[in-house]
Amino acid sequence: MKTLLLLFLLVFYLNGDSNRFITKRNIVIDTTTDLIWQKEPNPELITYKEAKSYCDKLQIKGYKWRIPTIRELMTLSNKSNVKENDIDIRDGFYWSSTTYKPDKTKVWLLDFQNEFSSKYYKNSNARVICVTE
Repeated sequence: MKTLLLLFLLVFYLNGDSNRFITKRNIVIDTTTDLIWQKEPNPELITYKEAKSYCDKLQIKGYKWRIPTIRELMTLSNKSNVKENDIDIRDGFYWSSTTYKPDKTKVWLLDFQNEFSSKYYKNSNARVICVTE
């Protein structure tokens, strides 16, 4: 019985929670974090300032959108968590709103292709996916 329970937990962990994301048209609700993500991120490579403006002006369902923190982005980084039909995350770097403390001209970015974070200058180019609560 103990082996069967461990096997079930292992399979559940490896497959992720299939009910974690609820898609409603162009938004995706993460039931684990209670965050709401845009389903299709901006496909353009843009600066941090442009990303902030993009999220500020985004009009989906009347929510106030913003750039996610690096911790919020990391909740999407495990590819087993996000299925193809959930959020359309393309490979590459995505902006976070988390400033790199030693140098305020840099922020943390997350590379979804290689699943690691790094700091970059705000005038660099990256993708953005907006989030709300």
